[in-house]
Amino acid sequence: MADDEIKKIKSELINLREKISEIIDLCDNSMDTGQVDKDLLRLIKQKIRIGTNSAEIDDIFKILELMSQIYDIDEDLREEIKIIDLTAQYILTDVDKKFWIKIIDEKFKFGQGIVEKPNFTFSCTSSKELKLLYGELDAHSAYMAGDITFEGNVDDAMDLHELIEFGLKALDELSKEV
Repeated sequence: MADDEIKKIKSELINLREKISEIIDLCDNSMDTGQVDKDLLRLIKQKIRIGTNSAEIDDIFKILELMSQIYDIDEDLREEIKIIDLTAQYILTDVDKKFWIKIIDEKFKFGQGIVEKPNFTFSCTSSKELKLLYGELDAHSAYMAGDITFEGNVDDAMDLHELIEFGLKALDELSKEV
């Protein structure tokens, strides 16, 4: 990847963090925990507090499930995905596990396996992915260190990264209520 592209990604990440803060402020009062699996929320909250030492690969899918539920109930978050249509393939290189995330029809969807025609493919070890989702690792730093690889549309990757960050922040706020 060229230095210009790296600079663009870094700049977009800075802008992303600012947008996340603004949106989370807007979302704080709009969520109803009634439609989120509270037991799963408590479990993930506890695991994130302990850190990735307690993490299991299936935690990735548990976090994605919670994010899907949150995107279903939060109008502000749904508004963010209204115009986005993308598909991402994730490959966990150390355990030969693959999963995908789709943003389509105002829904945050995910599943295991291979997806056709992804906008981009993201590869890393399971421990790096867990650290990303647990907030212990910055994606840009991991990319620069060679811990993660990426192929495909940079803009779509940035959009999805932003949406995942929004979901994780909303998850964090929601977990304070249980």
